[in-house]
This record gives sequence, structure tokens and C-alpha cells, in this order.
Amino acid sequence: RMEFEHKADKHGQEKSTLKQYTRMMERRREQQEAWELQQQQDDNAVCDVCYDGESTGENRIIFCDSCNISVHQRCYGIEKVPSEDYFCHACTYFKRDKKSE
Repeated sequence: RMEFEHKADKHGQEKSTLKQYTRMMERRREQQEAWELQQQQDDNAVCDVCYDGESTGENRIIFCDSCNISVHQRCYGIEKVPSEDYFCHACTYFKRDKKSE
């Protein structure tokens, strides 16, 4: 009887582990799909100042995290790519940036 309960408990643990693994893999797949979609959008981005879509290491296209405007660093006067959220001048002025809320 003890051996049967032990096997049943072990089977239940294995089933639980399998469910956790399946959920984790599903989340990873969803994250990968979201990243790929964002990458496609970024690759198709056009600067809203000069209407050019070329983005280089020295002159990248940056997106406002509030209104999603896309601008070249040089077109908008951004010397360094922000390591955190970026908000355009208009969103900062009208306090639509997350820090002002």
C-alpha cells in the first residue's frame, strides 16, 4: 500500500512538473513572438522628422515610450541612446511621460 501511494505521489509530482514546464515554454514562445513582432516593426520604422528608415549604429531610430513617435538621434538631438524609457519633447512637455504621472 505504501509503495502504491509513493508511486501515485511521484506521478502527481511529475505531472505538476510537466505542467509547469509546459507553461514556462508557452510563456517563452509568446515572449519570442512578441520580440519578433517588435523587431519587425522596428525594422520597418521611418523617422517622423526626415521620413528616412535607415538606422545605423551612430544614428539609430528611437521610439517615444508614450506616443511611439520614431525619430533619428541626429534629427531630434539625442546624443546618447537612453538606457531606460525615452519620452519625446512633446510628451515630456505635456507630462505624458511616466515619470511625471
